[in-house]
Amino acid sequence: MSSLRKLGLCRAKPKASLLSRKFATTRINTDKNKPSQSPEDIISLFLSLPDDPPATRLDQQQVKNQSSKSGINQYPNEFKRPTLSTIRATVRREILSHDTPVPTAVTGDAIEAIEKVISQIPPHGGDSVVDVENPREKATELIYTVLKHPPVILDDALMRRYFLLRPDTSRAIEAIKIYNARSNGQSLSKQTFMIPFRKSLREEDSESAFEILDLTAASPQWLAGVKAYWRRMAGVWMAGTGSIMYISELVMKSDVLVAGGITHTGVIQTMIFTYLVNSSLMAFVGLASRPGDNGGKVAFRHGIFQTKWYLHAQETRMLNMILDMDAENVANEGEMSPLVEYQLFKRNRRIVNGAYDDLITEYWAKQGQGFEWVEPDIDPAEEEKNIRDQAKLNKLSLTPAHHQKQLIDDQNADWIKRVLSTQTEK
Repeated sequence: MSSLRKLGLCRAKPKASLLSRKFATTRINTDKNKPSQSPEDIISLFLSLPDDPPATRLDQQQVKNQSSKSGINQYPNEFKRPTLSTIRATVRREILSHDTPVPTAVTGDAIEAIEKVISQIPPHGGDSVVDVENPREKATELIYTVLKHPPVILDDALMRRYFLLRPDTSRAIEAIKIYNARSNGQSLSKQTFMIPFRKSLREEDSESAFEILDLTAASPQWLAGVKAYWRRMAGVWMAGTGSIMYISELVMKSDVLVAGGITHTGVIQTMIFTYLVNSSLMAFVGLASRPGDNGGKVAFRHGIFQTKWYLHAQETRMLNMILDMDAENVANEGEMSPLVEYQLFKRNRRIVNGAYDDLITEYWAKQGQGFEWVEPDIDPAEEEKNIRDQAKLNKLSLTPAHHQKQLIDDQNADWIKRVLSTQTEK
């Protein structure tokens, strides 16, 4: 029994429980010639037994003594499911009442305990963890209060630990907003913010996926981090190139290559510098475009400089993932949803048409030989205008009804009447 109590598998002083009777029966029926049962067998036997009725709580004085010695997530064994009021009291004592920096481990334990309570709250209430009104809202607000508390050290590791608890997407989005407000320009790492993003894709929640995208890979913090990384790499390249040029100059001036050294090294140095620039440029293009999922269906519209492609490479990759999720949605019947179409248009993206792009590439490679110009059914400029009109209509359809009239009046949108009349005639 003492060994089981150390493992946290035994309740406090059960009285003539089924467990004790089972153990007594086992000891009586055991053959003396057989070896005694190992601790692993006893633990397996315990786990196979039905649960005893919940034990009564300790008296208030014992609870006070236990809680003063334990941390956020270290409750006595009797408290298998601590109530929300217990969690709130512990959080106020261990975190909110402190003006000094709170360790990340303590904050993580608190958030994990709150999330555990939220997962145990049934929709209809009537459980031991529901001891306050509106428990889910108050538990969620408690998480936000902890994250906003200035002494709490809010870093990437804490956010990753929180996201691994798989909170609701709405709570994850609010946590990212709090982190961006307190991070002093630092962005979450890709390994961290992709956790709630993938969860939104599994739930087929396009709106939440785009919101997470805007708060992470498309945020000013992330773009500033990419630019800072490019500047560091440029500094490393300049230092490396200068070192190579200096060392090559010393080697050519010495007697290593020819006796007396090479007098005029300008041409050779130019060749070395040209090689380094060309190889570095190709390496930059390959590494910078790698996160952009070049084999995906989403690409930037024509006419946008390639440096912007590389700057928003992670955003493009995430857009490809959203597009794949949207294509697998049965409700869309194989078509792109209006929300995804509008978001791609707003972000200056296009859907790659592999056959058309290959045809254009072949046309330019052969300088037009073997191709015959066929007048299109519709002028490309008119087609582009129709695409923009349709995107505006999709945006209007996503706007709440009580805001649509104001939106039309503000834009003085005569094109809406024209497009609608054209669709009616067809």
